[in-house]
Amino acid sequence: MGVRPISQPEDPWRSHLLVASLFFVLGTDLFMISPLIPEISASTGVSVQQASLVTSVFAATYMVCGPPAALLSDRFSRRIAISAGGILFGIGALIAAGTGAFGIVLAGRVVCAIGAAFMSAPVWAYVTETAAPARTGRAVALVSGTFAAGQIVGVPLSAFLAGWGSWRLAFLLTGSGAILAAIFVFVRLRSEPRHSSAGTLRSGIVRSLRVWRQPRLVLLMATNVFGQGARQAPYTFAGAIMVSRFGVGVDVLGWIGAIVGAGSLLGATMGGRVIDWVRRRGIPQPLVSLVAALVVSATLPVAILADAIAVVAVGWVCVFGFGAVLVSNVQEQLTRTAGEDRVYALSWNNSGLYAGVATGTILLSLFPLASAGFVWVAVGVALSSAVCSALLVAIRRQRGC
Repeated sequence: MGVRPISQPEDPWRSHLLVASLFFVLGTDLFMISPLIPEISASTGVSVQQASLVTSVFAATYMVCGPPAALLSDRFSRRIAISAGGILFGIGALIAAGTGAFGIVLAGRVVCAIGAAFMSAPVWAYVTETAAPARTGRAVALVSGTFAAGQIVGVPLSAFLAGWGSWRLAFLLTGSGAILAAIFVFVRLRSEPRHSSAGTLRSGIVRSLRVWRQPRLVLLMATNVFGQGARQAPYTFAGAIMVSRFGVGVDVLGWIGAIVGAGSLLGATMGGRVIDWVRRRGIPQPLVSLVAALVVSATLPVAILADAIAVVAVGWVCVFGFGAVLVSNVQEQLTRTAGEDRVYALSWNNSGLYAGVATGTILLSLFPLASAGFVWVAVGVALSSAVCSALLVAIRRQRGC
């Protein structure tokens, strides 16, 4: 059976916050990696470039597992899919927190990514299926903002734990938090926006693959692939760059991460309101993504190359703030355009997000930190996102809708 929205007088914001709590943990986990890379490198005896595999392995695993995970998760209620994925994510983080070698850390990141892939699309689907149609932008922004809030709170805390004891304590924190949040979702999330899918696995595969027959959906996903790669992949190396250039410690990197997270939160919050505003006035939504991608392209060199650490921090705030506007805008368009296939479109999109991170991280690792080639790759990825947005604007104008 397809999607069946619940008829209710107002948005269930408490339920949205409940499922978004897992994105708080996910945001903490992903963004704490950058300040921990130097610590992971030193304690495990690998290079900084090798330590960056902590990010790329997670992203590559998510990229591969996203669509199959959507097929499985759509067999269950949103509540079961979200809580099961959260528990698996937490188990993976606890494995990474163990005292084993670097290979064990990577194995834990693989398990984390599988759990994240299983829960992410159902979270996005749940909030958009239960939100009032006129406020889906704010619902999407709530999840994006919670993700950013994890960076604000979790990254300094993780940096403190790393400086006080070990970087492994940071993974212990996120693993425990994910399991607790997943248990709360399972116990407290009662209202279901849909019935479990009654179709066959074959019909699910057909629905998943037909997403690729819609050019607009493909371009929307490509916009996000490049947009996420442009902000997340370079930021993986930001901690190592700032350590080598300014000689700062992990505590300073943690606070800079929190400031950058505040930019993401502001971008997500304002982005949701902008999305709803432009929709009411008939302004092409891809135009918002185009402007955001161009700003990211212009501020990336500042974030990477500036000689003052305060300017570097401002540069990253702009990159992540406008990047959050871009991603939120595309997510909202995907949920509306895909209709009953939204969970499949979102799964492909989420896989694409991490494909952008994995590919960008690998490409950047081929160049010396903050070199000309490093910067050109980062800016080129951001400009690719702008090109996709421009094509979407052109398509909309050509169709006159």
